[in-house]
Amino acid sequence: MGNVMGREQQIYAILKEHYNIQAKRIVQQVGGWSALAYVISDNDQKYFLKVYDKKRSSSTKWINAIDQYMPIVEWLRGHTALKKHVVKPILTNTEMYACADEDYVYVLSTFIDGYTIGSNPLKLGQVNEIAKILGTLHRSTDDVPAHLIKQLP
Repeated sequence: MGNVMGREQQIYAILKEHYNIQAKRIVQQVGGWSALAYVISDNDQKYFLKVYDKKRSSSTKWINAIDQYMPIVEWLRGHTALKKHVVKPILTNTEMYACADEDYVYVLSTFIDGYTIGSNPLKLGQVNEIAKILGTLHRSTDDVPAHLIKQLP
């Protein structure tokens, strides 16, 4: 899967095999330091796909922690005011948070419409919204069930 076209074909196959999703469009987004990012479209909805390279050292700790942090993401989405700010993980056909091939690990979730702020300067409204989100997140951490906290690395 060395080139982008080959990677996209692999993603189409992964989505069909592991998620029963017949993707119509795959658009690569600006990724972070640990994973590539894609917006996936089918006939009905959009998804967000993170693709972790197993050979990339910055990905290793995230790959190893997927099964620990994704249940907390789900809990935050379902039990706090963060619902519209937190993705909903999409489980594989075998009820897993991720699937993998020889080179990559794939994590699929719902797509939240918006944009990555990256290095763009923040407007006052954005700063206020981020502050509210972080405040809600910090207030919620004490409420996360103990069994989820215990499984964190």
